[in-house]
Amino acid sequence: MERAVDRRSFVRTALAIGGAGALAAVSDGVSAKNTGPQSAEFDVPQGPTDPDAFPERQHAWNQDIKKDPFGNVVLPNHQVILFLDYVDDGVPTGADRQEVEAAFRTLELAFQRLSGGDPDGDNSGLVFMVGYSRSYFDTIGPRGTDVVDLVRPEEVLCRTDDDPAKADNYDAVVLLSSATVSVVLGAEEALFGNLETLNSVDVRGTLDGIFEKAERRTAFVGKGRPRENLVGDADGMDEEPDTITNDDVRKNLRDDAPLSMGYKSGFKDNVATEDAATISTGPFKEGTTFQVSKLELDLGRWYANERSTRDRLMFSHEHSPDDIGDIGETLEDNSGITERIVSELEQTAEHHGQVGHAAKTALARNEEFEPRILRRSEGVNNAFVDPEEGKVGFNFSAVMEDIEDFIVTRQAMNASHLDDDIEEGGHGILPYMEVTNRATFLVPPRKHRSLPLPLPVG
Repeated sequence: MERAVDRRSFVRTALAIGGAGALAAVSDGVSAKNTGPQSAEFDVPQGPTDPDAFPERQHAWNQDIKKDPFGNVVLPNHQVILFLDYVDDGVPTGADRQEVEAAFRTLELAFQRLSGGDPDGDNSGLVFMVGYSRSYFDTIGPRGTDVVDLVRPEEVLCRTDDDPAKADNYDAVVLLSSATVSVVLGAEEALFGNLETLNSVDVRGTLDGIFEKAERRTAFVGKGRPRENLVGDADGMDEEPDTITNDDVRKNLRDDAPLSMGYKSGFKDNVATEDAATISTGPFKEGTTFQVSKLELDLGRWYANERSTRDRLMFSHEHSPDDIGDIGETLEDNSGITERIVSELEQTAEHHGQVGHAAKTALARNEEFEPRILRRSEGVNNAFVDPEEGKVGFNFSAVMEDIEDFIVTRQAMNASHLDDDIEEGGHGILPYMEVTNRATFLVPPRKHRSLPLPLPVG
């Protein structure tokens, strides 16, 4: 057991560090010259060679993603989010667009998409998305301000009662996600021209010289991973330097918890469908809007609450331990939030001084009581752990048709109209988290993903 945990910790550290050395350390099939790795092989099937085999929607993952026994989507365990700045200051050339597209096509050829459509498979393959910010479209020409109606992150933060100084204005973003750390690392190295072959596929195209990396974030998620990586082995494995020593976290974070706050997420009833998250009109039809946030979670304070209190704060006052199970598994594919629970939130706040996170966010559902946003990554940020206080960083990203859907959902989470009746620490998970960074991007349809123009051409 100790050796297995050591190995997982080593792999997590490699992902956080990144680069050719990390890839070589976690891969069995890497060949190198003096300049570094030249090829990397993986025990993962290659992707299809037919470009038409890929969905036009970059965010359409569900046909290839792992599902749990109840049909809920299981997000890949590992993610790398690359924030990029466009090197040039004018309209992209055709040659540059071809170069970037070749780089993305290399990834599609090298790896199957997650489970490859196998209902019994895992997420060992790769999935990725690329998006562009308002600053990118403003940089490449004045037409962008008229055609690309993308709200700046500062405005999003203001409208959700957060500090606009926490806005990120990078030009582009690439999200890489897989259950296999070496696949994510290999994809990143190939994108920037640091490999000659990737899973026996010739690497063609590079982002290097067209984009530069401005920031890199990594995260992990999955059953048991928070416990393994944040508090170490309960049977006495030596603590790592970043292992949490807060007693409440160590005592209450379950061995099988998939997320650091102790519960599973992504029930089928509380995430939007891919159709609902898709832009339905205009030049970027079949694309989506992407928000990427980094949060700070105060796990020490969260786990100082009794389990029954955490149940109520995560879900609703009507959820019992029997309804939820240990980590939410008894709920199966439904969060248990009903229209009646939502309609009675004011009375709940007045009578109990507490309201649940899931119940509050359901205030933002549409007339059919359907959610507005679709999660596309979440997990503990590898780069930030405060051992003594029990605080961790957390990556959260979601797609939606329009950023207004996110704003409305985040405002529902704030539920400021309930403030006067809520006791300290009783506002769902809101008192236990703080936004540290937020960015907004347009994710074009696949055919326009490579240095898109404000009015894309075929």
